[in-house]
Amino acid sequence: MTRERRERRAYDFWQPFRPPLARTSALSLLLLVFAACVAAPGGEADPGAGAPDATAVLEGDVASGPPGGATPEFDDQLKAIREFIDAHDYGRALAAIDEALSLGPSRQLQGYLAGLRAGLKREILQSLYVDALIILDDERVALGVPITGQILVVNLSGERLVIPARAGGNQTTIQLDLRYTEFDKGGTVVKERRQHPVLVGRDIELGPGERHSEPIVLDSLEYGPRRTNYRTYELGALMYPSEIRIGGEMWPGNLTFKPAMCQVFPRNYEHLAAKPLDRIDQAVAKNSPAHVPLAAALVAEADRKQAIAKLIACLGRDSGEDPDSSTRVACCVGLRILTGEDIAAHPDRWLEWADNR
Repeated sequence: MTRERRERRAYDFWQPFRPPLARTSALSLLLLVFAACVAAPGGEADPGAGAPDATAVLEGDVASGPPGGATPEFDDQLKAIREFIDAHDYGRALAAIDEALSLGPSRQLQGYLAGLRAGLKREILQSLYVDALIILDDERVALGVPITGQILVVNLSGERLVIPARAGGNQTTIQLDLRYTEFDKGGTVVKERRQHPVLVGRDIELGPGERHSEPIVLDSLEYGPRRTNYRTYELGALMYPSEIRIGGEMWPGNLTFKPAMCQVFPRNYEHLAAKPLDRIDQAVAKNSPAHVPLAAALVAEADRKQAIAKLIACLGRDSGEDPDSSTRVACCVGLRILTGEDIAAHPDRWLEWADNR
């Protein structure tokens, strides 16, 4: 599929819920959807996507345990349900709950089992039956190159999956979440977070193993187009479905998309990518602070410990220079990129961090 057709397809997906904009290209409309909405700073908490444990599915009154007056037979079945959940045998856990419900328990016990079943289904939806993820075409681009990719919903089940655009008065909505981070060689870190809800304009219907995809396009020039700093764009999403049907059964819950991140470098950065560890040494030796964070961001995962050691050694070197010189500050920025630690660009603080590791 050509880029023109891809952008056209993305435009068709979002357009039913966009205001009319005369003579505006498909690409610019996408950039409006993903980047030009009003900034909305938010918290850092993200929904977890791991497998549930036995207590994660117990919510509200269910978490306090079953009501009193249960028969020994019910107690044995509840114990078996918990064992299935602990073993991540979710199919047998649901079957055991259904069997317990078929025995005609009291109204209180029936409510407890129904709550347990709904909580379990909500927690395991993305563990077994649906995958939701964002895939970018490139993990690294030069400033000015569009960031392109796909948002995907994959049916992992053996039944037909249907997510209606509208059902029961509810509209399926995808909450887009764009997080931008920019690292200036002088120690300043710029962060932006923008969220934007998008209404899904058509039903998603997938057979077993099928996937639904929609193109995405981000503008790498949206922030600081004239600055030559290293920056990252992380895109996440959360779908609030009107309903989810798998086979003939309803499944509660939202879909959390696995996020994707793209690194953005200034143009002509490629000469630093060949041997980034050597480039760190050269940038320090030549007192070239602009290249230190860039080289650090290009270091492979397997070489990060070695790169961290190089930068810490630079900070601890008795060179007779001012300890807050531009190159040493840039080394602090490189350390922040490599470690993810939220520590200011002060050499003494990073040396203290290294001593306390």
